[in-house]
This record gives sequence, C-alpha cells and structure tokens, in this order.
Amino acid sequence: VDARELALYLDDRSRLHFFPPFLTSDSVRSEGRDETRRRLADQLAVSSDAVWLVTVAMMRSDVKRDSYRLLADTIAGLPCKDWRLLVVGSGEAAAEVRSELRAAAGDNVRFLGELPGADVGAVLQACDVFVWPALREAYGMAILEALAAGLPVIACDEGGVGDLVRNEQNGLLAPRRSPRVLRQHLERLIGDAGSRQRLGARAAELVSERHSRRAAEIRLATILARVDRDHCSSVRSACN
Repeated sequence: VDARELALYLDDRSRLHFFPPFLTSDSVRSEGRDETRRRLADQLAVSSDAVWLVTVAMMRSDVKRDSYRLLADTIAGLPCKDWRLLVVGSGEAAAEVRSELRAAAGDNVRFLGELPGADVGAVLQACDVFVWPALREAYGMAILEALAAGLPVIACDEGGVGDLVRNEQNGLLAPRRSPRVLRQHLERLIGDAGSRQRLGARAAELVSERHSRRAAEIRLATILARVDRDHCSSVRSACN
C-alpha cells in the first residue's frame, strides 16, 4: 500500500526500495529453554509434554479485538487435549478477550498478562507454535520475534504477514480469515512434531538471512552506495 502511494511522487520506481523489518539483536533458542519450560509448567499448571501454542498481542478495542475474536472461533473446535494456549498481553479489552477465549477452550488457555520484553522472549522460546490471525497488520513484530525464536507461525495471509511468513517454509497461512483453515493448520502442527521442527528451524534461518541486524546493515549500505553513485553520475552530467 505504501509503495503504491509513494510511487506517485517518483519519476523512477527503481528508486523505491523495500526495507523489511529487522530485529536489533540476533535471536536464537536459549540454552535454558528446557528450564524455562519446566518453570512455566509449574507456574501455570500445564503439562510440559503438551504442545504449547502461544499468542503475544495487546488486548485493545480495535482490530486486535477482531484478531482475538477470530482466534477464539479457531480454537473452539480443537479437541481439548494435547495442547495449551499461552496468551501474553493485556489492555482495555482484556476482560472481554479472556472471557471469549475461556468460553472457547476453557482450561486449555492460560493468561500471562503483559510481560517485559526479555520475559516475552523466554516464553516464546519455551513454546512450540505461534498462532495469531494478525488482521490488518503491516507486518507484526510479535510474529517476527516468534520466528526468530524458532517457532512456526500460523496466521492469516493479509497485509504484510506474507512477507514474513512463507507458507510451508516457516509457517502456515490461512486465506480469507478462515477459522476452519486456521484450525486445520493448528491440528496439523499439534499432531506433527516433525513439521513443527522443520518449519521452526527454517523460521530462525530466514530471520537470520533477511531480518537480522546484519542483514539490515548490508541492505542499507547497498542502497546508500547506489544513491551515492546516482548522485555522482548526476553531478558529472550537469558539469558536462
């Protein structure tokens, strides 16, 4: 959307460069993952043998609310065994969001509230799958952080999400805001540890290749070098 509007002000579209979001530090799986998982299992009274789904999002009365509503519709049809959903976030719509998620899945949902960034990273690294509809999100930094933590991501294919999540490579995308397709994706990953591991490993690799600080530095240096060359070329042409 931004590119289409910015192009109206450019004579040469080649001067318009996409600059993917990046993390300021390389995120990898923590060596203390198992310890963190055991601590959270005790704290939240959940089995460490279950598949842990995780969502990180503010509970605001805007499009975030719509995403939470779609998430509730999605998990309502999941068999109530072998999985738990950990929800990180709070906000003015917290009471409504928690009520809907509890109505959808009961004791399978645990609420952690709003957490500091470092604690969010620890929770992500202790989980197995990140799920968030991400309606009308440009990218979704929580999605990027989950990918960096080595989690496969399940989301809707809209906005900029498809630039981060590549279907069947580092996650699974659902078209048309479909709770049925989202549920199918969840059922698949809950029951298939091999797919979780394959998609999660590729998730961390793609973040390192495309969304790390080093990747951003290289991309910016390349763009600035081209700007410099174009400027020098323009100056020489003017002098001639």
